[in-house]
Amino acid sequence: MSSSISTAVTAPVVIGTGAGDYSSPLDVTSSGSVKPAYASGDIGVYSAYTGAQLKNSGTIDGGSGASDVPGGYGGDAVEFKAAGTIKNYAHIVGGHGYEGGGNGGAGVSLASGTLDSYGGNTTGGIKGGEGYASANFGGTGVYIGSGTLNNGNATYYGSTIEGGNGTGGAGGGTGVVLEGAGTLNNAVGSALLGGYGAAGGGAGGIGVLLKASGTLNNNGFPCRRILQDGRGWDRRRGRFQCSHLQHRQHHRWHGRRGFSKRWRSRHSERERLLK
Repeated sequence: MSSSISTAVTAPVVIGTGAGDYSSPLDVTSSGSVKPAYASGDIGVYSAYTGAQLKNSGTIDGGSGASDVPGGYGGDAVEFKAAGTIKNYAHIVGGHGYEGGGNGGAGVSLASGTLDSYGGNTTGGIKGGEGYASANFGGTGVYIGSGTLNNGNATYYGSTIEGGNGTGGAGGGTGVVLEGAGTLNNAVGSALLGGYGAAGGGAGGIGVLLKASGTLNNNGFPCRRILQDGRGWDRRRGRFQCSHLQHRQHHRWHGRRGFSKRWRSRHSERERLLK
C-alpha cells in the first residue's frame, strides 16, 4: 500500500507502519511540500523502516534551528536511519541553522541504499541548509553511510548536489559524504559542490568526501568551490575516476594550490553557468 502528499504539510512526516505514519512508497507530488515549522529544528521526512521508499517531485525542507534546539542545528530535510531508496526530481533543502549560531541540516541523510537525484538546475536539486556564525558550518548536501548515489543522467541533465553556504563567518558545507563502501556516479553536466564560506573567515566546503573505500565516477563538474580551503576533494582510501582529461589535470595541477589564471580563463563560461 502506497501513500502520497499533494498539498502543503507543515509537520514532520514519518514513513513507517505505526499509527499516523505514511506507508511506503511515499510520493510527494509536484503540488506537494513538506516543511516543518520555523525554529523547530525538525526533520522533514524521516524513516527507520527498512526498505522505505520515497519519491519527491515537490519540495522537502528541514525545519530551521532555534536557540532551544541543541547546537542550534537546522533539521535534515530527509533522514533514513535504515536501508532505503530515494528518488528526487525536484527540491530538497536542509533547514538553516539558528541565526545566533548553528549548523545547517543535511539535504539527505541515508544510512544505506540508493539515492537517485535528477533535480536539474532549473527544477531543483539537493542542498544543505545554511550555517550561521563562526565555528559553524553549512549542512552536508548528501550523507550516505553505504550504497549508491546517482546524480543526474542523460535524460535529467544538470543535476546539482551542494553543501549549504556559510553566513556570518560560518564555513561552507560538504557536497557529498560517503562514510563506507559505495559508489557516487556524477553524470555529464551535473555537479557535486561544496558550499560557499562566509566572509570573515569561513572556509569553502569540500565537494566530495570519501571516508573509506568508496568510488567516485565523475563525468560532470567536480568540486567547484573547494579550493577556497585548499582541497578539491578528500580521497582518504577511496578512488577518484574522471573521464575528462581537463578534470584530471585540474585535480593534479590545482588540487592544493588554487586555480591558475590559465584554468580560470579557459573555464570562465562554465563557472558562470554553475553560479
